[in-house]
Order: sequence, then structure tokens, then C-alpha cells
Amino acid sequence: MERLALIKKAVGLILLVLLLVPALLVKQPGMPPLLIMMFMPPFLLFTIPYLVASLYLLFSRRVRRADVIAILICAVLLLPSQVLSLPTPGFLLSYSTERKLTVYTENVTLEVVVLDPEGRPVVGLEVDLWTIEANPGPPDVGFAKTNESGVATFKISPGDYKVGFNLENFPEQFICPSWTPVTVSEGETNVKVIKLSYKGG
Repeated sequence: MERLALIKKAVGLILLVLLLVPALLVKQPGMPPLLIMMFMPPFLLFTIPYLVASLYLLFSRRVRRADVIAILICAVLLLPSQVLSLPTPGFLLSYSTERKLTVYTENVTLEVVVLDPEGRPVVGLEVDLWTIEANPGPPDVGFAKTNESGVATFKISPGDYKVGFNLENFPEQFICPSWTPVTVSEGETNVKVIKLSYKGG
């Protein structure tokens, strides 16, 4: 039994390392630290059960049937983004580590212009950018905030992308648009205009 208890503690420690070490090391320009994102909605709903299960394995002294359940919980929550389209720790880790970061080194300009229903610029709004094939989740390209002219600027490589917004800080008076596809061409400044609508309008 003592050997099983030691194995259980080792499994708990390994599960914590698998979660926390990549979260501390992985960095992507234009995005919050991965460790912070794990404790933000909606990821928090899945990060907490993972931490509880792994800490239980690490610190509980007895070997119980619940140990198997705890291991299964952690294993499922560590599945990569290709398997689960849920905001789990595994989804976030694989989403952040598997994407190529070459888009950050390119110099093609995309300007996303955000206007209110009267055609006035929306200032200080977070604009998110994904590659066209990206699954639901944090923007795999990055985000930018609109300036005084309502323009959010991205330096990226040519290709197909989709533009969206963060529901957590989107202005309540407007309807949040769904993803807007945009094709970015080389050798020119690409402009995408998004006009918002009032709720109930």
C-alpha cells in the first residue's frame, strides 16, 4: 500500500507539472500570460477541477477508488484542442503551444476599423484575430485595441483570418458580431470595416 501511495503522489506531482510548467514558460505576443488565462472565465471552470484532482492525488495519504476518478478527470482535461473543443487546460495549452508564431514576425498590415451605428469610431475596444482554421478559444494571432480613429492594427503574414471580439469587455450597448472573415494580401495595407449595431435597434 505504501508503494501505491507513493505512485499516487508521483502521479499528482506529474499532473501539476504538466499544467503549471508550460503555463509559466509559454508566451505569445499580444496575449495575457497563459497562467493568468487559465484562471479567467471560461477556463477557470475547468482549471479548478484539474487542480483539485491533482492536489488530492499529491496530498491524500490513503489509496482509494476515488484516485482513479481523479486521474481520469486530469487525463480528460489535458486532452489537446483537436479532441475537445472545450476551454479546458489541455485545450489552452495545446492551442498556445502548437500554433506557429511566424505571424508575429511579418510586416503585412491589417487595419480593422470599428464604427458605431452612426459611423463614429469606437475607441479603446479590444479586437481579436484568429487564423481562419482556428477552433473556438483565445485568439491564436493576438489582439489589439482601437485607437482614437477606431482602428486596430495588426502586423501579420498574408492569408485568411477571422476577426472577433472579447465578450468579457465588449460594450453592453452594442450587439457583439460573430467572427468576420478577412483575407490579407501582400504588398498593401488591408482594411476591414466593422460597423456595430445597437441592441434592440
